[in-house]
Amino acid sequence: MSRALRLFLLALAVAIATVAGVAAASALTAGDNGHDHAGDERSPGLTPDGGPMTREGSEADPRGGPPWTALVFESETGRTCWITGRVKDGRFGSIQRDGTFVQRSAYDGANCADLDGGHYGVALATGGPQDDPDLVSGVVDDTVRRVSLLQGRGSRELRVSDRGSFVAVLGEKAGPADIRVQFAFADGSTEVFSFDGRPPQRSRR
Repeated sequence: MSRALRLFLLALAVAIATVAGVAAASALTAGDNGHDHAGDERSPGLTPDGGPMTREGSEADPRGGPPWTALVFESETGRTCWITGRVKDGRFGSIQRDGTFVQRSAYDGANCADLDGGHYGVALATGGPQDDPDLVSGVVDDTVRRVSLLQGRGSRELRVSDRGSFVAVLGEKAGPADIRVQFAFADGSTEVFSFDGRPPQRSRR
């Protein structure tokens, strides 16, 4: 199966789940498909390698709640993994329907990407226990110089952390066709990833 077809099928599954109103998350990597190991504590692909697990970046919550961030770590199989969540009183977790804050583990909804097989991993998460805002998050390698969120006709450059992660909170709900991420590379080329099933569009300078 070709890389483009793998990406198409995975992104299409995300779009179907989103339209159905189901909380969805997908990790996709250019050059290699990612895998969502949510809740799978026994997966060797998700087991931390013993290195640092760091919180990277911060995005304000549109409803005034605790800010959003990404917890980033390397797996024992060499993949770069990340989890999106909130930070409250120095703890990483999520807000439940009753308003309580629950600390989360590194295995709870993590995405992993093989940056040796591709230059980036990107995920779209919709819904959540507290009707959370939609989130776009991911990781990039050092060939990526800039990451931009394209939504409708607007765009904004995203902050990329020292470990190559980014988190974007979408201010309003949008369908997969309206959400794209553009990656600008050191060689001057760009690639646009769409969540509606279209293959990534690469442009050379």
